[in-house]
Amino acid sequence: MIHSLFIINGSGDVFMEKHWKTVVGKSICDYFFEAQSKCANSEDVPPVIATPHHYLINIFRNNLYFVAVLTNESKFEFQIFA
Repeated sequence: MIHSLFIINGSGDVFMEKHWKTVVGKSICDYFFEAQSKCANSEDVPPVIATPHHYLINIFRNNLYFVAVLTNESKFEFQIFA
């Protein structure tokens, strides 16, 4: 289940966040930024990033990253219509 969703623009600013279960600090996005810095293109960021206590699932659309935070492995279905 998604605990939090962060929307990050092309400049790397977290400009919107939504929390459903518990509030997850923006510092969790540091794992995403680290993975992003290792990639040559915006589209090359791994879709799933494992952290010590969370999983980050990200999608890149319209120059925005949608980063969902999960605390355990689960069946995840998410669809964005272009």
